[in-house]
Amino acid sequence: MASRKMPVAIVSVDELKALKHLAKMLLNYSEKALTEAIKYGALIEVKNR
Repeated sequence: MASRKMPVAIVSVDELKALKHLAKMLLNYSEKALTEAIKYGALIEVKNR
């Protein structure tokens, strides 16, 4: 089976800092807060296939 290459996203240093900051914030959300954010469209849930 041939290996498939995944696309690589190129982000700037500032974008990477912003993404890391957002990740820290989201990791501190409670389950209830995440559920409500998804319910009201502030976040979308991405599921693995």
